[in-house]
Amino acid sequence: MTAPHRNTYHHGDARAALVQAAFDLARAGGPPTVTLRAAARHVGITAAAVYRHFTTVEELLEVVKRRALRLLAERLDEAVSLSEGGGKRTKAIAEAYLSFAREHPGLFGMACHGGLTAARDLVAEHVGDAPRPTRLAVWSAAHGVALLSVSEAEQRQVLDILLAGIVAPSAESGPVISWRP
Repeated sequence: MTAPHRNTYHHGDARAALVQAAFDLARAGGPPTVTLRAAARHVGITAAAVYRHFTTVEELLEVVKRRALRLLAERLDEAVSLSEGGGKRTKAIAEAYLSFAREHPGLFGMACHGGLTAARDLVAEHVGDAPRPTRLAVWSAAHGVALLSVSEAEQRQVLDILLAGIVAPSAESGPVISWRP
């Protein structure tokens, strides 16, 4: 005996599938490509079914943004663990931020979607005990360079110049972060 034909479709975990679909869309094209309808189409459910899980596209974008920020945090954690501290740590963090932006432009756009506070705070947290203006300057330099439409070599050159004004070597204790107006 054959199974009866179903006219409906049931997805096991539609919410998780929608988040993954939105993440894939964001990876490919950033926030503008993430819509409830596109995520539904990607998963194979009706657009109306999406509203059982997300009432607005902003709700879905926020979930994807948090996931993109976690990936960025992992990249920054890795940079911290491989660095030697002080100015080298700061440079490693800025370079990790820059490489994430270059390698994953869609996810970088998601990490910054709706405001820069979360990305800024993430970098500041990883820079560590430096004064707040220094932590903000490091993020500003890395973020600004990430937005430049130039080659990777030119981005690194500009980042080095900017960080030289933020990270100053100390003869006694090695690299020390300082703020120079």
